[in-house]
This record gives sequence, structure tokens and C-alpha cells, in this order.
Amino acid sequence: MSTQASATRQDPPLGAAANAAAERPDRAARRAPDTVPDWLDLVARRVADTDYGVVQITVHGSRVVQVDWTQRARFATSTPARDQE
Repeated sequence: MSTQASATRQDPPLGAAANAAAERPDRAARRAPDTVPDWLDLVARRVADTDYGVVQITVHGSRVVQVDWTQRARFATSTPARDQE
């Protein structure tokens, strides 16, 4: 029994682009490897600009078709105001 094969096996590179290329080489070949899709740039900007909220990606047919984001405002907790008599 040889363990040499498993010790030298290389895992595929990580990341969405690498996974897409491994699973669907026909779609990965359509885009140059050094270009960033518009939706990815938009998602990165929304995540960077959001302190509290949600960035949601909608996919149809293995393609990103919509990006939604909701930003929330958080306030420090305080004691409720009471009527003064």
C-alpha cells in the first residue's frame, strides 16, 4: 500500500472562479481570468459600505441576475422616556 499518491495530491485552488472553472469549463472560458464581473464589484462595494445589513445575490440558470441590499441603522439602547408630572 502506497501513501505517496495521497501525500502528493494537490487540491484545486480555492475561490468561486476556480470552482466554476472546475465544474463548468465552458462557462469559465467565456471570461478572461483577469476580469472581474460587474456583479462581483457591486457586491464588494455594498459589503464594504454596510455596517449592518444584508447583501443578497439572486441566481437564475447559474448566472447572477440581481443584487439586493438592505442597510440597517443601529442605535444605542437607552431608558424609555417618562412623562414628567
